Amino acid sequence: MRTIHKIDLQGVFSVEFTDPEKSKAFFIDGQWKDSFYDFSSLGSLSGHIVFNFYHTPRAYKAAKGDFIKNIEGFSAFILNPAGNYVSSDNDYGKIIVKCVHELHSVQQ
Repeated sequence: MRTIHKIDLQGVFSVEFTDPEKSKAFFIDGQWKDSFYDFSSLGSLSGHIVFNFYHTPRAYKAAKGDFIKNIEGFSAFILNPAGNYVSSDNDYGKIIVKCVHELHSVQQ
């Protein structure tokens, strides 16, 4: 007889806005929301970034030797030597995405 097990996974990411005022002006108060999504805070935008970041495969750009993740509506996130991904756009400051804890089972 077959059995089915449902597994809950949890991971922890951090999203750092190096210039939060500039990021808020661009994403929350600016015209970006007219083309993409309307978020009320950088916190809710961070959830969107992490969700899409997790589901976006990384690609290798041989010309520069970089591993990147392209998330629609944002610039490329480039893997740095510390293992963090840093946005390449200065219109909204830098965004740094870091995996704090890899996915793990939260079963009880």
